Amino acid sequence: MKFTGIRLIAKIKIVLVAAIFAAISVNPAHSQQMWVDDAEITTYPSFQVETWYGSIESWFLPAISPLPYLELSTGVSFDSDDDFRHTSWLFEGKVAPSFAITDEHGFAMVAGFTTSPEMRTESAYLYVPYTRSILGNNSLLHVNLGYTATRDEEWNHGVFYGIRADIDMGSRTQLLSEIFTTDFDTPGFQAGVRIFLIDELLEMDITYGRGFDSEVDEPGFNLGLAFTPPPLW
Repeated sequence: MKFTGIRLIAKIKIVLVAAIFAAISVNPAHSQQMWVDDAEITTYPSFQVETWYGSIESWFLPAISPLPYLELSTGVSFDSDDDFRHTSWLFEGKVAPSFAITDEHGFAMVAGFTTSPEMRTESAYLYVPYTRSILGNNSLLHVNLGYTATRDEEWNHGVFYGIRADIDMGSRTQLLSEIFTTDFDTPGFQAGVRIFLIDELLEMDITYGRGFDSEVDEPGFNLGLAFTPPPLW
């Protein structure tokens, strides 16, 4: 599966409800089921709907691509362990200019913030995702580097690092694996499988992850579907 233009290969999952922000000690900001982001934006001109159920958090995350190089997302999270209590809002922008994308690699810039249900800013982040085709352009390697800030009684700052591989296992299956950390404090991992239910339209991710420290159990088990409609106009 070749990395072509500004198109989403690995985003947009639709299930019941959906997970984005877990503890900053593991990952400060992830606007997708996999915490390490890719360098592509969703199909232009169209939209995406991403949602997944998690054993710890669940999220609903729609996005739209109003320009060829721009993706705008907003989302809402729920506490899966507390009767799906609303926990936060997310607002995010992603820019992938044409000069930054080739058939083999590309990079983008992502910025966003989360708020409480009462719209009090709780965290903010800025990072650069880089994606490169590997293994004969059939698989993808993603690297993230960025800054994060989270507010408790005062603001805490950190640097986020992550690496992820999407390994092609045939026309309808990919193996997913990633490692991520903030300030190399408590690194975590996530792995699973992506199944392309309807080619170029609907896919499903089944993943499990946690911190290498036994006391950190995020991100837990997650099940998501990804709906990616073709260009609409």
